[in-house]
Amino acid sequence: MTRLDRLSENTLYEELRQLQIDFRELKYTQPTSGKSGVRTYESETGRVWDYDGTIPNGSREITVTFTGNGSQTQPIVNGYMFMYVGMINQEAWSFPQYSSIQGGLYYEDSDGAAVTVRKLMEIDESLAGDPLKTRWKTLILNTGNICRLRFKVRVRGTCAGYIEVSVK
Repeated sequence: MTRLDRLSENTLYEELRQLQIDFRELKYTQPTSGKSGVRTYESETGRVWDYDGTIPNGSREITVTFTGNGSQTQPIVNGYMFMYVGMINQEAWSFPQYSSIQGGLYYEDSDGAAVTVRKLMEIDESLAGDPLKTRWKTLILNTGNICRLRFKVRVRGTCAGYIEVSVK
């Protein structure tokens, strides 16, 4: 900040410039490191929720594709999902932690309607020829009427990258 920035006619400009810098820093992936000293990056889509909607009776498949930015030829990545599942009139079911559990999750309400999440973040081997891409698939099975589903995906890996999420 200079003396010119402190002039009353320039303070708004300086505050907007600083907000722009802060916003840019928030949007970029953040490097982190654990005990091993290996630098990792957490990537996400930038949206509050990657999906926020209803799922009718039946199954839906969630596909998450991570594409590394090319700074490493074969990045090591692990996907995590924060998920909220519930019937339309209930707010009680939630899975409030990021998890890479390979089993499944099961929720049932008092009326017997149930939602099952199978193979959370199961790796899809069809991209084996592209070392920068990793794809995970998750199956949601709803045996009730209509359920509400909200989730946020994050990927932690040895390079930064981009995430695409689709629900079919």
